[in-house]
Amino acid sequence: MHKEATAVDGTEHTPLFRALDDDDLKKIDPYVGTIELDAGDVLFAEGDQSDFAAFVTDGQLEAVKKDFNNNEKIVSRFSAG
Repeated sequence: MHKEATAVDGTEHTPLFRALDDDDLKKIDPYVGTIELDAGDVLFAEGDQSDFAAFVTDGQLEAVKKDFNNNEKIVSRFSAG
């Protein structure tokens, strides 16, 4: 039987979604989206307000802070899981 792809596919490595069964995933699917970023893309900038939460399902994101001289420093890295 072929399973239809949903926005929550690929979240099995995210602890928040891991415990959900297929019925639960179907219920939240309308509220979940996928964002694909290329290297160097910005998901949030410091000071931005956001109306969504983000989970890394593949690859890695870096949290970057700029100092007084506008130099960037990596303060954290996030990866799937």
